[in-house]
Amino acid sequence: KAAERAAAKAEAERKKAEKINKYIQQYGLENKSKEENPENEDIPWLIFCHEWIQIGDGRILAMRLREDLKEPIGQPITLFSASSAPWVRPLDAGKYVTDGPFLFHQDGKLCMLWSSFTERGYAMGLAKSISGSIIGPWKQMNEPLYNDDEGHGMRFQTFDGKFMIVMHSPNHFPEHPVIRSFERIF
Repeated sequence: KAAERAAAKAEAERKKAEKINKYIQQYGLENKSKEENPENEDIPWLIFCHEWIQIGDGRILAMRLREDLKEPIGQPITLFSASSAPWVRPLDAGKYVTDGPFLFHQDGKLCMLWSSFTERGYAMGLAKSISGSIIGPWKQMNEPLYNDDEGHGMRFQTFDGKFMIVMHSPNHFPEHPVIRSFERIF
């Protein structure tokens, strides 16, 4: 049985990768250097949540936008579902939350902070793009970065070069900002 499950999981991953590669080729989304495709480097993306209220298992999606930001290019693509992170627990039966995606680069790797719920409450996790591209695939950390009823964070750099994170806590009124050092995560 375990071998069958492993084989089924591997086949599902292969099909997902095949679908992603087809989308990459269809819309010209390959990661190319500026020398190969200078206009593709700066194409804007909209990253957003398709909420659990609407679909049960919340998703983080991406959609390319025209340079003037007035219209989308193509259809939204799913980057991942909330339940794909091992640390996420349903808020209610079958209701997995995605909240507050924030993308950044660290050491040449594309990373995403995002929030959901654990057994302890609101939490913030991290995903890393395996391909380096916005469309992934995305690998989730096994544990949340922060698990003290805080989340929806953004990373920033201070004037003296230190990386910090700001997030809100608690996840109910009255909320307040929490700022912490955020130097290395890998």
